[in-house]
Amino acid sequence: MRVFIAALVLFFSIQSWTKADDIRDFQIEGISLGDSLLNYFDKDLIEAEKYNKYSLMYKNDKYVQIGASNNKSYKLNINSKTYDDLSIVLKTVDNTYKVYSVGGRIFCEDINACKLKKKQIVSELKIFLGDDVTIHNEDKNHGADPTGNSKNYSTYFNFKSSNDYVQVSIYDWAKKLKYRDNLKISIIGAEFRYFLENVQYNN
Repeated sequence: MRVFIAALVLFFSIQSWTKADDIRDFQIEGISLGDSLLNYFDKDLIEAEKYNKYSLMYKNDKYVQIGASNNKSYKLNINSKTYDDLSIVLKTVDNTYKVYSVGGRIFCEDINACKLKKKQIVSELKIFLGDDVTIHNEDKNHGADPTGNSKNYSTYFNFKSSNDYVQVSIYDWAKKLKYRDNLKISIIGAEFRYFLENVQYNN
């Protein structure tokens, strides 16, 4: 059974869910790790989105993070009642368009409301995932703000059977940066995690 991770208080009682056997059973707006993005969007639009100003090219241009949103500035359009936008990680050159990470983001008009929402999501995931994961929290200054006034509050659910993980994070930006505070849920596969830990952030 595939499990939809909703960033609003989860729609169903956790106790009524069937356990997911694999992180690939989790979905964000129907998209799971290992899926081909061609199942959801046109190839030409995906290629165009790779070079959108909002996209992120990772070190050595091996991976690219692209977005999908209701906002028409994105090539990939979604109609989501849960998320304001999605972030999807692909290999830059890959004719299968395999998904290595997928995340959903909600913008926060009230940072305290987002903190409460994160607490609820984390609490339900703890019950649902149980002994299948190890959990750790990390609160830190955001590296993009040298003043130290922007904060990142994250909870990580690391699967014991693999190096995949689910991350629930709040990004509380300093007002002067004019970024929008947000709550984000991400599903990150083991291969992309290895790249982040050993290539992207390794000098």
